[in-house]
Amino acid sequence: MKENDSEAIHIVQMLIGPKSVRFQTIFLKSLFMHHFEMGQPNPMPIHFHFLTDNVTRNIIEAKMASWRVNNVSMSFYPAEPIQARLGWMRSQHPATKVASMKLYIPEILNSSVSKILLLDSDVVFMVDAEEMWRLFDEFDKYQFLGMVREQAPVSFDLRAIGGNLQTYGFNAGIMMWHLKKISQDTWNKIWNRTHERRSKISSSYAAAEQTLINFVIMENPTILKELHCTWNLQMYEPVRSDNCWSTWNRSPGDGIESPKLLHADAVNKAENEFQALEPSALAKNVGDIKKRYIAIRSQYHLMNGYMFRHSPIEPPAFDIGRIMKRSYPDRQLLNSEKLCKSHWSFLKTWCQGVHHFVYNIYNRIHPLYVYQNHPILTNNSNQISLVVSVDFNKYVDYY
Repeated sequence: MKENDSEAIHIVQMLIGPKSVRFQTIFLKSLFMHHFEMGQPNPMPIHFHFLTDNVTRNIIEAKMASWRVNNVSMSFYPAEPIQARLGWMRSQHPATKVASMKLYIPEILNSSVSKILLLDSDVVFMVDAEEMWRLFDEFDKYQFLGMVREQAPVSFDLRAIGGNLQTYGFNAGIMMWHLKKISQDTWNKIWNRTHERRSKISSSYAAAEQTLINFVIMENPTILKELHCTWNLQMYEPVRSDNCWSTWNRSPGDGIESPKLLHADAVNKAENEFQALEPSALAKNVGDIKKRYIAIRSQYHLMNGYMFRHSPIEPPAFDIGRIMKRSYPDRQLLNSEKLCKSHWSFLKTWCQGVHHFVYNIYNRIHPLYVYQNHPILTNNSNQISLVVSVDFNKYVDYY
């Protein structure tokens, strides 16, 4: 699949660090389930555009390669050069250095695709992504951004520079970009002009790029296609659930739609919480919304990821000797002859020639990498992890 494949659904994500990849696993399961398993016959291919660092890229590539899902392809873009240019962004928001890269999307993709879905890793699909993709057909000739209103109280004030006061905003965790309608230069001029004007009031942005994008929309309202709230059902703690009527908090009826995308944009994402049964009562507040989200997320945790493999794909043979020779070209290496001379009883069957020391990898993997200061990372952790440490240098004892 080509990077600019016009027949594919193009999804952009910013992923930095193992935690974002853990959330992305649930995102992927929900996406694949509703698109490939429950969606239309002959589903559109999916092409991912990942803005990430080298370590996270290794994790994503290993995971996706082991899942072997058909009709899925990936492109990677280095995050470091973009993050190095974000020194001007002043914000206390914890995701500032990652989320603010969204401002550079037209530049990063450089006209390689015409339309993209920009989705945070803490999003869960409840419908086929193709249904969202078709919303691009509803954009008018001026609209190139699609967003949902913030469901928490928020206001934006530009009266000090001759602008307006706006008592609502839009959430940047789920965005549709119709890039064919906006050039890189034009977009840069739009948001830089707003940034310069806003800087006369304050140099800080409470929600980083989201705040700036809202000011841009205030000054250029024709660029926005407002999406129905069910395309971004939010869980930020101050959210007022009545700001989005859905079948989760209202009885089914005319104009009451089911949630389509869940967005765990809360400060406390309750990552370690698990709930087997989905609540049946109508939600009264954002806490009830979050409980139902946790139940759905838990169902995806339990879902067998192997179900997304369609037609069998013959994997390449995995030869440990070949891998070690490539990794350690100057060292003496183990081979089947040396292993059989070791007299280890569990190798007896192999050494009699019934099998070979060449085998295929069929299992999915979820690799996570930590640095050497791993005790700092695991302090006060409630999680249980299986940690395997391998030092090939110690194999010299068995030569």
